Amino acid sequence: MSDLIVEKDPEGPQPIMVAVDYDTLNDAMDCLSTGVEYAKEALAEHDASLGRSIRKNRIWAEQIESEIRQMEKSLKVLEERLPNL
Repeated sequence: MSDLIVEKDPEGPQPIMVAVDYDTLNDAMDCLSTGVEYAKEALAEHDASLGRSIRKNRIWAEQIESEIRQMEKSLKVLEERLPNL
């Protein structure tokens, strides 16, 4: 696989197209799906054992929630754009 070189654009990030084989994308989707489940379990355990009353615990839980949302968003985009072969 070749290196990907992207120059900075003063107008901000621009979409780029890259070639990735279908199996690699499927594997990535599986990993995202598994990651979402693990993160949800970790969040439930965190809330059950530590709660969110302390600032540190609340910030940590909110970070986990943010990462879950990002993984779900990425997974949804891949599912929408990847053909079912």
